[in-house]
Amino acid sequence: MKIYKKNDKIIFEIPSWQDASDYFGKKDGEIPNIIGVVCNDDYGNEELGFHQLIDMTYKGKEPQIDGLLVRYNGNKENFKKLCKKLNIEYFEYPICGICKKTVYGCHTINKDGKPICFECKEKLKKIEEK
Repeated sequence: MKIYKKNDKIIFEIPSWQDASDYFGKKDGEIPNIIGVVCNDDYGNEELGFHQLIDMTYKGKEPQIDGLLVRYNGNKENFKKLCKKLNIEYFEYPICGICKKTVYGCHTINKDGKPICFECKEKLKKIEEK
């Protein structure tokens, strides 16, 4: 990554691709370096931004999404268009149909086909048992 100032702007240059390495550290191709992500914060507000990907090739897995690099201030449709224009993959985390929190890992589906986080599933289970 290269960071510099030009006139009154700070410029972050991030390579589009990063090396993928096998278990022995030998280069085994390339993966994207950046991904566009949509999720909800703890208050149910939509967050849009560019995140870095972590190479997991050495474990035989797909890349993992890492922390937020740059937040996008705009709407989801314009963000999707920007990702497409920049040739950056786009990922939208599922949102729990009950608590409206982002589901970052495994989840289940309710009878209406909506994602449900395991915390809400357990709460529903306890209610149904009564």
